[in-house]
Amino acid sequence: ADGVIFEKNDVGISEASLTGESVIKKKGHFVFGEGAESAVKVSPAVFAGTMVQEGQGRMLVLAVGANTYQGLMEQKMAEDEDEKTVLQSKLDDMTELITKAGAVAGCATVGILLIRFALAFVNKACCKEEFNHKIHHLEWLRFMVVGVTVFVVAVPEGLPLAVAITLSLSVGKMQNDNCLVRHMSSCETMGSATTICSDKTGTLTTGKMTVVKVWSGGQADTSVAGTLARLPRALP
Repeated sequence: ADGVIFEKNDVGISEASLTGESVIKKKGHFVFGEGAESAVKVSPAVFAGTMVQEGQGRMLVLAVGANTYQGLMEQKMAEDEDEKTVLQSKLDDMTELITKAGAVAGCATVGILLIRFALAFVNKACCKEEFNHKIHHLEWLRFMVVGVTVFVVAVPEGLPLAVAITLSLSVGKMQNDNCLVRHMSSCETMGSATTICSDKTGTLTTGKMTVVKVWSGGQADTSVAGTLARLPRALP
């Protein structure tokens, strides 16, 4: 369950399952850093899945089950897995286009054959002087079979297999570069990545780089805004 620690306590909790940090964190009233480092040093928040390493205290439960932070993360991950990748979306679009083109080609083939069949009776061609139910019914049925064959042949049945083989080869190539890929569909994006943003534990972040410290004019600033405000004074 998620909750907050209240009253004075000496609880120490390991949040390695959430953040990857093995350092034990103390819990209690909010304590903020001084100066430019205004990060939270101590927080009363306790999350499901974390382990109490030392001390004891009392907690007010705020969320349980799927409503906890860990439960919401699992739901979000499940939603992301259901989403189609760019490659899957393009393959679906291409398959739909090929299917429509095959249907049009099959219908056009049947139409042309039936027109030729009708013109042969109009022009009194050989064996087409008059309609014979025993012979000519089978002939236009063969036209239908030809149309269905054209449609079936146009559908790329081997496309999914070819894509799976290609992605498997990509996984092996990336593994040779010390990049372990759990899902083959990730190769389409990870294979062309030029910059990967991660924390010190190797966990992928939001993919946005954030300036931590700017050094210019012999001084360090913790924000770009501070540097821009100081530059006019630093320039001669």
